[in-house]
Amino acid sequence: MFGYTPPKKILTSNPPLLPASLLILLGLFRSRLPGMALSDDFAAAQVRVKQLSKTPDASELLELYALFKQATVGDVSGERPGMLDFKGRAKYDAWAGKRGGNKDASMQSYVTLVEKLAGKYA
Repeated sequence: MFGYTPPKKILTSNPPLLPASLLILLGLFRSRLPGMALSDDFAAAQVRVKQLSKTPDASELLELYALFKQATVGDVSGERPGMLDFKGRAKYDAWAGKRGGNKDASMQSYVTLVEKLAGKYA
């Protein structure tokens, strides 16, 4: 009816090169490039873990969760979920087990675990 058609863009020069971090997120590179920041590796690992062919087992998922939360939020806060909230309690306990950990060390551990899982579930 009243559709809007945006104007066509005409490329007059070569398209810009994509940064390495974007290429990793797109899955075009599988390994770390020299000079990449840990945060780039961490972001790429978050994308990569969602592309596994099978879901990791419960203990691996809890480890991923705990490392992710420690790396992004820091130490666990709040009260431990009640005894009938099995899933919430397991997640809380896994995250609490990482208490006092360094954010960079947690990021690196997360990246390493994702690489291991990618080899296991590829």
